[in-house]
Amino acid sequence: MDVDEVVRAWVFGWAVSRGTAPPVPVDEGWRVEPREFLMSKDLAAVPEPRHESYDVKVTEDGTSLVKVVAVTGQGEPAARAQGAFAQGVMTVDQVETEPARRRRGLGRLVMTTLEYAAAERGVRRAALVATEDGRALYHSLGWTVGSPITATVRR
Repeated sequence: MDVDEVVRAWVFGWAVSRGTAPPVPVDEGWRVEPREFLMSKDLAAVPEPRHESYDVKVTEDGTSLVKVVAVTGQGEPAARAQGAFAQGVMTVDQVETEPARRRRGLGRLVMTTLEYAAAERGVRRAALVATEDGRALYHSLGWTVGSPITATVRR
C-alpha cells in the first residue's frame, strides 16, 4: 500500500470507530465531521473530589501523564480518564465509563479527580475535545466550549 491508500484506509476506519459520517474527499485529503468541541477549564480553584462508592486509583509516570481509574469493590474498572501535561496545560483524553455503570456519577468522579491531580501539580488550565454526549458532563463541571472542532487528514 502506498501512503495515500494507508491514509484512506485509516480515515475510513477512524470514522467507523468514532461513529461519524463517512469521510468526504476534499482537495487536501479527507474531511470528517464529528460533532466534537474544543473545551477548556481554569483549574485555579478545584475542590478535592469525594470518593464514596468506588475506590479511585491515581497513577503518574513522573512528569507528563496522570491516569485515574475508578474501580468497584470487586476490583473491576468502572471508569477512567487520563491527562497529559505539556506547555503548562493538561490535555484530558480517554474519558470512559463502562456501559453498565453509566449514569452513576463516575465520569464526574474521574474528571474531578484528574482536575484535582493537575491543580495539585500547579497546572492552572486544562483542555479536551468533547463529543456531543460528553459536552453536557464537562459543561456541568465548569468547562467552556472554545470552538467546534473537526479532524482532517491532509495529504
